[in-house]
Amino acid sequence: MRERNIIIGVALCVWNGSKTIEKTVSSIINQSYIGKVNIIILDNRSDDNTVKLLKKIKKKNKKKNINIKILIDKKKRNVVAAQNYLIKKYFKKFEYFFLATDDEYYHRNFIASAINKLTKQKLDLVYTNYQIVNSQGSVLSKTNKPIYSFKKSKFLNLSNFIIYRNINPIIFGIYRTKSFMELQNYYNYFDQSMSNHDNLFIFNFLLNKKVGNINKNYFYFLSKNRNLIEKLRKSGPKYWKLSSLISIFKYQFNFSVKISKSIANSKDLK
Repeated sequence: MRERNIIIGVALCVWNGSKTIEKTVSSIINQSYIGKVNIIILDNRSDDNTVKLLKKIKKKNKKKNINIKILIDKKKRNVVAAQNYLIKKYFKKFEYFFLATDDEYYHRNFIASAINKLTKQKLDLVYTNYQIVNSQGSVLSKTNKPIYSFKKSKFLNLSNFIIYRNINPIIFGIYRTKSFMELQNYYNYFDQSMSNHDNLFIFNFLLNKKVGNINKNYFYFLSKNRNLIEKLRKSGPKYWKLSSLISIFKYQFNFSVKISKSIANSKDLK
């Protein structure tokens, strides 16, 4: 079975994740996938006991097919910069990989089912349905229906993206590394809100690559509020709220310009 010989890379970025990191890493270690999994963890200068917990987890890991590497970043980076650093330096050697952060965890069949679909259908990315949960594991959202699929036309995929902008599960799917690398220049923060870095990337992925879905809740996202726009919207006097609305318009206009350029440069939009 070819899947047995596929080594999966996991790019896990953490920062002050002491409350959730054990659950995140354990969910990756305890996957049903029988091939090798390399978890490369980049700690973004945590000032809690995250690193101590990571070392404890690594020491306790007894699985021969799981390799854990812990890196302590020498400089402060935002999440995307940290992920880009890991991908460029460590992940070119893996045929497939996925992104992870300390505020999520995975069903034990996440990797095995995704790799099976990726290899059999020759796809560039496979993602699963997801649910948003709180720190106690209680579900905060209903099951999200899949809206992107290689079986649909690119026009329909892109239309669904623009209408629903539902990228939470897809950005954390498993990628064919070569396909990710080809579009990596679209994966970065391009505005202060830090809200569109993965939107632009996923739009271009749907435009240029084959994406598949597993219609099961295999991905769980822990609810956190790290968005600058949300903080502006919920705090401060009225002029701050007005400022946030102006910022949203500016950022979304910028995003629209960028996706329009991507469409114009595409040779095979169907």
